[in-house]
Amino acid sequence: MSISLHDLSSGFLKTPEARKNVADFYAGRISVRLSNGREYHAGAKLNGTQLVKGMLVAAAYSSTNQGCDLYEILGVSGTDQKYGEGGVKYNSVAEALRDNKASNLTQLQAVEDDVEKEKGYGHGFYLWVRDLDSRDQGPWFYLYRGRWARGSGAEPLSFLQVSPGNRSFGSNVSVKLQKNAGWFGATLLPVLFDEFGKKLPDKTKLLEWAKKTKQSPDIQQWVSRSTPVEIRETEKYLKTMSSRESRIQRKAWWLER
Repeated sequence: MSISLHDLSSGFLKTPEARKNVADFYAGRISVRLSNGREYHAGAKLNGTQLVKGMLVAAAYSSTNQGCDLYEILGVSGTDQKYGEGGVKYNSVAEALRDNKASNLTQLQAVEDDVEKEKGYGHGFYLWVRDLDSRDQGPWFYLYRGRWARGSGAEPLSFLQVSPGNRSFGSNVSVKLQKNAGWFGATLLPVLFDEFGKKLPDKTKLLEWAKKTKQSPDIQQWVSRSTPVEIRETEKYLKTMSSRESRIQRKAWWLER
């Protein structure tokens, strides 16, 4: 069963129907249909530090207003320009944390507070996203009380990874593939799987491979910035994959594009 994306939101009314629709969507009982007819299915729940460029996510809120929208994660801004207008600096929240010597979003916000004291209000970290329905994009989310928030009411967001599924695809998507949708799952994982199978070499050998085989700039950047822990975490995803699932991942991504 699928419902329209608009049925997930009721604004300041906070209707029981919309709240139930969000709960059903997050629980995987229903899928959501965009204005172009494409459907999206629920995957894994995410916290605000797990967001990576290319991930497709649902972002729900229910503080001042109530609603849920679908986005592609584009990255995190730096603090050089106000309100994130300098564009994406970090390809993941983890990268922003690491570069600013923070271990969580509360600590990253403390870094932001210090920068604002020096440079002025608005020189903070903003999450760049693309709306999957309208295709508009911008630095729309900001840090508030250790969470990503939206709007003038600083409404905290709850994230869920989603994957595309429609008449030509949806029903064949496994749960583990839904968790990997986006650039990470549809581009990086299949490339790594095709080259190395289910076990990755160390970072030095990964760098040599990326340069020797002239991988895309995005993949080379991921390899150069990844930590040993991130490489091992990525390997866990590879161990769940097969050649067939690698092909399905690519298909899911290009259906979305």
